[in-house]
Amino acid sequence: MNTTATKSALADSDDPKECKLFVNQRCTPTKKNGKITGMVCYYTDQVLECFTLNDNTNNGGGGSSTPIWNSLSKIYNTSGNKLADFDDFIIDVRNAANNGSAAQANVYIKSPYPFQQILASSQANGNNVGESFIALSAGGFTRVFGFYPTREFNPLSVSWAPSVFIDKSNSPYDLQLTFGLTNQQLQSFLNIISSQYNNHEFSILYKNDATLVRDLLSIINPSFNFSTVQYPNNLGTGVGSCSGYLAYDIDNNYSQFFMAMYDNTGGMARPNE
Repeated sequence: MNTTATKSALADSDDPKECKLFVNQRCTPTKKNGKITGMVCYYTDQVLECFTLNDNTNNGGGGSSTPIWNSLSKIYNTSGNKLADFDDFIIDVRNAANNGSAAQANVYIKSPYPFQQILASSQANGNNVGESFIALSAGGFTRVFGFYPTREFNPLSVSWAPSVFIDKSNSPYDLQLTFGLTNQQLQSFLNIISSQYNNHEFSILYKNDATLVRDLLSIINPSFNFSTVQYPNNLGTGVGSCSGYLAYDIDNNYSQFFMAMYDNTGGMARPNE
């Protein structure tokens, strides 16, 4: 692939421009009277789509730009079977925990753009926010699941939605982190699911598929430093609350999870057993 960017006339324009999402690589500031008024960015051999700067633009942390969602944006069109009764789905793992079993956990993340600190890809106005999900194996049983909204929604009109657990067995991922859980850690995580997620609303800021993974990882390493996510359009901030940033954090710091096995070659998640 040609990675040499061609200089754009926008770089010399008096019209303030700023790049719409993607990694801030090979960016050229636009200036007027010596003042930076915007940015023209390049990715591979393309000049990224640009728009006029306004008060609704909002850059994310980690040196990368976040998408500007609009009235047509829809996020979380997630594949998999919705679980009408999550308690019944997880009962075998819970019974194993109650009988003293330890567990194996697999964290899976499908990143919007592996492995950059990005909220969403630039495709379809930032609709692709990726997804995070988990496999728990205990007592000879495996259950693969994630926490999602019941339907896709527009983040400009609302930042929350009714929630549902979705069966994510055999789903594609970009990275996988595998580690053991003591019985106490397994019990703690199952209690978090019951008290903070099951039958609770989904929030893109505070309670979603990524924060479920974050809460599991916080059990095995309470001091792990998750990135702060600043959402576009003044929606607010979250910590470890989106799959793109979570994938970036794990990819750069997986050694902080004791005896965890890390794989970033991608693949398909485990089946339910």
